[in-house]
Amino acid sequence: MVKGSQPKILKTKRSIPKKIGLFLGSALLFGLASCSNTVSQCGQFANVINQSQDIKKVFESEIESAKIKASGAKDLAELKTSAQEYTAAVGTVTSQIDGMAQELSGLTLADEQLDEYRDSHVVIISQYKAALLSASEAMQLVIDAKDENAFRGIFDDFQTKANSAFSDIQALNEQESGLIEQVNTYCGQEADS
Repeated sequence: MVKGSQPKILKTKRSIPKKIGLFLGSALLFGLASCSNTVSQCGQFANVINQSQDIKKVFESEIESAKIKASGAKDLAELKTSAQEYTAAVGTVTSQIDGMAQELSGLTLADEQLDEYRDSHVVIISQYKAALLSASEAMQLVIDAKDENAFRGIFDDFQTKANSAFSDIQALNEQESGLIEQVNTYCGQEADS
């Protein structure tokens, strides 16, 4: 046997397990990185969603304050003041919604399911903004009423628009809650794998 041949044979035989080991190691690392990447993307997505929930809490607090003032209003002037507070709160929150929608849209998510969840959430918050603007338009009718007779004239229109907007907001809140639940379930499964 030629001495020079043995090292080649041994090298070849050893290189196969090394190549398989290297391949399996790479596949394992890729799998772990992929899982870790999804978990990281879940975290990024969760941060933006949590911001939206914080915005909603502040907004709901301001709206509750305006509702309390409106329910205790003794005259049209006090009712107009609470309507102005409401429209100001809507103005603030809609600009925050715009920023959040841009941030969500700019979030690069390689995970297809998270990407779909993100797109769904952008649609929901855009519809939420539209419903808030409709409610604000209803409040603007109150603000624009010159006197109590004018208010009586717009009351039915105000009530229809406001009720429709509030109904839309409630339905969108339920949709968003369902979506957040789906995201939490999905991300929880990804973190466990």
